[in-house]
Amino acid sequence: MSFIDGQSLLTVFLVALGSAIFLRIVAKEKRRREKYLQLRVLRHNQAAQEQERRAAVQAEQEAVTVIAPADLRRTNTSGR
Repeated sequence: MSFIDGQSLLTVFLVALGSAIFLRIVAKEKRRREKYLQLRVLRHNQAAQEQERRAAVQAEQEAVTVIAPADLRRTNTSGR
């Protein structure tokens, strides 16, 4: 006298197998999505740092450009 017949046992086994496969696919997709988002944040941060660096270099160049004519005037007036 068996508690579960063969057909029911097979059905339960297939449902469990299907659930396990589904959960594995969901976990893989979740990991892939997490990795994508981390990479996206990293790229965004790198782009922001590069933009800040460029702005600092440009500001430095503008400061040098502004100072340079004043220095030239001082050297020209002292040469008179």
